Amino acid sequence: MFFLKVYNLVKHVSYGRVTTYSAIVRYLGSSGAARTVGWSLNASHQTQWDIPEHRVVNY
Repeated sequence: MFFLKVYNLVKHVSYGRVTTYSAIVRYLGSSGAARTVGWSLNASHQTQWDIPEHRVVNY
């Protein structure tokens, strides 16, 4: 469920823009879950959806 929330949020990052792991967890209201965002983006390679995970940086 958390992974799907991350995927839906990352799909809305505009072309030419980036966001951070911590910005994603703050938006989702799950402080302290930045590592889980990384895990979900790593797992996105095995999904059928086109997730632009290159627009999320670990800063």
